[in-house]
Amino acid sequence: MWSRRKKLFAVLSVFTYAFCALLLLCIFLGVLFVKENEAIDRLNTLNIGRLLSVTVEASPVDPANEGGFVHIAGQATTQETLADDLFPVKAQALRLTRIVEMYQWQESVRKRSGKPNTYSYEKDWHRNWIPSELFTDQNGHANPNSMPFGSADLVAKTITLGDFELGDAFKRKIETILFPVTAEHLATMDPAFAQRFTLAGGILHSGDPATPRVGDLRITFHSAPPGSITVVGQQHGERVVPGEMGDDKIALLEHGLVGRRAVFGEAEDDAQMTIWILRALCFAVAWPAFYFLLGPIKTVRPGNAFVRSGLFAQSGLLALASVLLLCGLIWFHKAPLIASLVLLLFVASCGGSWALVRRVNRRMELVE
Repeated sequence: MWSRRKKLFAVLSVFTYAFCALLLLCIFLGVLFVKENEAIDRLNTLNIGRLLSVTVEASPVDPANEGGFVHIAGQATTQETLADDLFPVKAQALRLTRIVEMYQWQESVRKRSGKPNTYSYEKDWHRNWIPSELFTDQNGHANPNSMPFGSADLVAKTITLGDFELGDAFKRKIETILFPVTAEHLATMDPAFAQRFTLAGGILHSGDPATPRVGDLRITFHSAPPGSITVVGQQHGERVVPGEMGDDKIALLEHGLVGRRAVFGEAEDDAQMTIWILRALCFAVAWPAFYFLLGPIKTVRPGNAFVRSGLFAQSGLLALASVLLLCGLIWFHKAPLIASLVLLLFVASCGGSWALVRRVNRRMELVE
């Protein structure tokens, strides 16, 4: 009786894992379908933008380009001085950021099939407050109840590129570098407030930098000084704003004096890198998902040639085939040549799976 219950439980577990795997597989393939279409639309937008955009001088502004896509390279400047509202740090810069980190406990969970979860705790610097009351083991892993103050991002109201003024969408794309805090900054700080901090390598610490304790703060400042940048956007009067193109926008920025083709090339590389990472992630999820999805076959017919050919290898081939098929079908009406190559790879992966089954069949016939 006990043996029957055990077998029934094992069979139900296998089918439960298969159902969960199917659900997970559908979710990830659905996400890949949406993101793949978004990537195609983005690449088409960039391609059209490259064809429509023209390179113009930063000064003077040419009214003939009004409403068109323009590529501008020059010196980004501002007359404003940005000042932090908590610390006596100020600079004539395009951007000034304050990054506040707290030394805190963090919980990590390791989940194992059929076994209890294991929890580990490590101390490290984090920008966001971690509520330790949610930890499984709170004993000896207590974090402060909150962070005393947070990070900040200041941007100059007016940033000019020659005679053009940058729109807000471009300002947030400007990268920053470390702005070292000096002893002079500390000297102008309120003494009661300044004595809480130690200066090390241009960074403020509320404790010993070498041996931080839970609750200590680490504060760094970054700035973007005036310098050369390149933007691609739409000319609107004397401003450069994101260019509307259907449901997408073109607002590209690169540091330095960069050619028009190179700017679009970088944007295309970023879009392609994102989708390749998603494809790889989808394949990595689909592989074990197919393994669990095929589990019932192994339980019901363990001597089947498909099972004996190696479920793990077959699952990998099926995962590869599913990703290739989905990508090939999506690309078919937009890039037939690329889609044809992808679908050929799909056929090859299916052929590899069939070859494994036939090889096992021959071995089984020889044994018999």
